[in-house]
Amino acid sequence: MDFSEWVNGMADAHRKDLMKEHSKQCEKMYEDIIKGDDFYFRLVNKYVDGNEYRLEFSILSDKMFNYDQKMLNEIDKIDLCFAYRPYFCEFISDYYGEDQLSGMLDKKNLLEHWYKGCFQTSGNNSPNDVVLDGILVFSASPIVYSKRSLHISDEVDEQTVKKIELCYAVNNIPVADNGDVQCIIDDCWQEDKINKINIYNVGHGNCDYIVGRFHRILYDIGMHYRVRRGASGVVKKYPRASLAIRNIVPDVVILSHWDMDHVSGCVYAKQSLFEKVWIAPDTIQLNKQIGAKRLAKYLYRLGNLRLVSSNVDEPTRIACVNICKAQNSHLTLWMGHGSDSKITDSNRRGLFLEIDMPEGESITVLAGDVPYNCMPNSILAKDIKFLHVPHHGSDMAISNLKRINKQGKGICAIISEDEDARGCIRCDNKHKKILEEKFDAVIGVTENIDHYDQGNLSVSINYSHSPFDIC
Repeated sequence: MDFSEWVNGMADAHRKDLMKEHSKQCEKMYEDIIKGDDFYFRLVNKYVDGNEYRLEFSILSDKMFNYDQKMLNEIDKIDLCFAYRPYFCEFISDYYGEDQLSGMLDKKNLLEHWYKGCFQTSGNNSPNDVVLDGILVFSASPIVYSKRSLHISDEVDEQTVKKIELCYAVNNIPVADNGDVQCIIDDCWQEDKINKINIYNVGHGNCDYIVGRFHRILYDIGMHYRVRRGASGVVKKYPRASLAIRNIVPDVVILSHWDMDHVSGCVYAKQSLFEKVWIAPDTIQLNKQIGAKRLAKYLYRLGNLRLVSSNVDEPTRIACVNICKAQNSHLTLWMGHGSDSKITDSNRRGLFLEIDMPEGESITVLAGDVPYNCMPNSILAKDIKFLHVPHHGSDMAISNLKRINKQGKGICAIISEDEDARGCIRCDNKHKKILEEKFDAVIGVTENIDHYDQGNLSVSINYSHSPFDIC
């Protein structure tokens, strides 16, 4: 062994030791909060299913805060690259009826403020306690689920809130020029031909892998972080999808937006994925989501984050590259814009992809969570052969959906969502009905209750077949 080999071997060993220490830190932080340590939490999302509601909270303990303060703000870039990985700590409540939830929210202003809380054993509650039952989701690879009862205490003082905001501040991350984004897309694709698009079954979440002859683009890296239990009572996971995420080697990563179901699968990725350039909407909508802020700050510190401004007045073309020059086909990156009162602003102003088919007027749309009202007329006027349905097929304005495919049905619409208790896709029925009128097939990326590991690559759009195939 020569000297250079010895040095490289020592460096590799040191990096492994650093990552082992990070894993130990995460395990200890998780163990402490499930044993009863106090923490801070904030509501980040509220989900509606009929007349029931489910709440999602970001969880932050003092130990997490101190660890992140050191790693994200103090150590140098080289050590950060190998000594830290973004992690997520969320609490997802059980479903509650509107009356139940209103009674709890009347006691605490959970919608607006940080609160103190802890996890304690159920059954030790007094009548005046405010308690939410649900699942603690801690994701530092693998994702761990734990049934817990969240005991809500006092509102967090203003000084502590300011410390949290300063530690996880992302508003200082600069926005890239669209010309820079165009250069990145050009460099990572270089007129390659798309062979297929793999849409992975990650439950309620998005993870689309565009595969060319020589290049790859990863569009979202989500994982099902809402909890679902199978007939045996075991929380469902996605081992095949998590393995696929670990083995993907994209040239660039594009995030539609920063919601957890579009980013949390990154905990399964290799370090090399974080060394690629990530393109994402600006961080204006990240004021509540601590886990996504960790990811954004980490990528920025590594020099690998390029933000796209969401300050647009209409659906805006951000970048466009040739995917088959001889047939005048393109891959186009769009920023959504428009109104839909049922969809959040961060979803409306998300990034989405349009892919021209070789014959010209027929296209594939990977919509992320961008609703139809926020897409340009140029897309809605075309025939859409394949559609990755926006926002998991949820309730949204569908008048623009009715405008597509005037000349005939598309091949397939794919909904990334799980199943309800009846085995049906958990989506809006009116939305699904229009999709069935516009496409030959509407496929749900669902959990198989009995054999949930058998279909984790749910859909592959195959461009190498003629006519285009779906398998």
